[in-house]
Amino acid sequence: MLILFPLQSVVDLVLQSNPGNPPHPIHKHGTPAYIIGQGSGAFNWSSVAEAIAASAPSFNLVDPPLRDGFLTLAAAANYSWTVIRYEVPVNTVTLCTVSSMSTYSVGWQWYCWRVLTIYHPSLMNT
Repeated sequence: MLILFPLQSVVDLVLQSNPGNPPHPIHKHGTPAYIIGQGSGAFNWSSVAEAIAASAPSFNLVDPPLRDGFLTLAAAANYSWTVIRYEVPVNTVTLCTVSSMSTYSVGWQWYCWRVLTIYHPSLMNT
């Protein structure tokens, strides 16, 4: 999936885990992101602003941690979600990858390589 954002945009990205999934180690390439919220259950809101209004204790907008790597919440019996926020400071490809071998085995590694190859062939040596 390729989504284009104008420079200086602020992007909120919602990562939702399906029931039965362990925490996933996520790495955001390029610039780091603020982890502004996490919670249990499905992310049923139509926007992050709506979620903040409905579930403020699940969010930290005062001093959220700034990270390039983090863990999603475990989704044992129910869904879980994590919201990250970042700014688009330069024209670049930004990837979020899951750093686990089980994810690589189902194609995530290929997907990231393919995006770089299609849109920025100069970044790949193959």
